[in-house]
Amino acid sequence: QEPEQEAFVDLVTLQDHERVFRPVVSSLCLLDRIKQAALSDNRTLVKAVGHEFISFLYGLGMRRGESPVAEHPVLGLCLERMIAALHDHFSLTAFAGETGLSTAHLIRIFKHRFGLTPGQYFHVLRLEAAGRMLLDDERPLAEVAAAFGFTDQFHFSNSFRKHRGCSPSQFRLAHRCGSGAA
Repeated sequence: QEPEQEAFVDLVTLQDHERVFRPVVSSLCLLDRIKQAALSDNRTLVKAVGHEFISFLYGLGMRRGESPVAEHPVLGLCLERMIAALHDHFSLTAFAGETGLSTAHLIRIFKHRFGLTPGQYFHVLRLEAAGRMLLDDERPLAEVAAAFGFTDQFHFSNSFRKHRGCSPSQFRLAHRCGSGAA
């Protein structure tokens, strides 16, 4: 092969690797967290990993054009808005107004479907996204906290510890996939 063709093949192979293997590695990390949660006595950790798994399944369904919230399509839109607003403010009242539902009714159907209120679920989504950021790069904790709307690093660390059962620093050290750590 010509050198230009080899470089193109290498680039395509690298792009395919990113497209195919990154989700696989993410899935394996999630499976590892599920296994750890199953062995844990920490109910918050078990619930959080359960929600992460639901979010993962929801993402798979969205890629296939299916919706796990078909009985209440507004819930799918609500989840999409929450995910889009991870770095911003999410107003449930404003969202409810857009959908024509009362805030109380939206909270009721959301809690019935997911077991958490929208505010609690949004908080878990932010903490999960922050956890992924902790694993993906070396940003200081204060930057991670600010990126997800926490008032300061202390508030973020306390919330993260309640959610995961360990501090953000401990989580970063213990859960890096591929580093040989558990």
